[in-house]
Amino acid sequence: MERNRKKLAINDLLLNHFIGNADGRVSLQKPNLKNGIVYATDAHSLIAIPESELMFKYGTNEQYPNVENRFGEEGLTPTTVSTDELAQGLAKARVCTEIYMETCKECKGEGTVKWEYYSDLKNKTFYEDLTCPVCEGEEKMIKNHPFPKVSISDYGEKGDYLTLTVRNCNFAPYQLYRVLLVAMAHNKKNMKFLTGDHDQGAIVLIDNIKILVMPTAKTDLKK
Repeated sequence: MERNRKKLAINDLLLNHFIGNADGRVSLQKPNLKNGIVYATDAHSLIAIPESELMFKYGTNEQYPNVENRFGEEGLTPTTVSTDELAQGLAKARVCTEIYMETCKECKGEGTVKWEYYSDLKNKTFYEDLTCPVCEGEEKMIKNHPFPKVSISDYGEKGDYLTLTVRNCNFAPYQLYRVLLVAMAHNKKNMKFLTGDHDQGAIVLIDNIKILVMPTAKTDLKK
């Protein structure tokens, strides 16, 4: 019984790697229960785990996106991917912690601020738009996330842009890094990827867990 509880708790932990941290999408910040399946997504990857294989109880948010139909397998081609080979590909990327971009409060995201000065010579007040001294015109600032997730960079040690290919789909390292975590947690030597057109991404099957992984944009492949 204790062993089963530990296995269930691992699945609860895995959900936390898929929830969203974006301030503007509050509904994605918690897993969501729908028809016996618990979903978690950050709008880039989506994981689905049966409620019976989780230790904790989850509620239903009516504002949560309708994701039940995202796991259709008809017409998709299966490809077996070795966990070890995926790990070797991801080893080229650098592990990091998640950051987020905060809109500058000084210029409210405009990049410039109004500067007011008075000329005694002309007896007149002048107004001028100047580069924001806080964000230096960048409009946003990089901040450490208050609840950062472990992430993995899209760039290798030499600054080269990394993508990993499964059949005809190209993925950013972070997308497949989370898939690898699930496979390792369940001691799987292989995973089944179901792929169709590039834009469809891939559905990954690991025991009773399903993961939808979206690909990089085709324009990114030229980097």
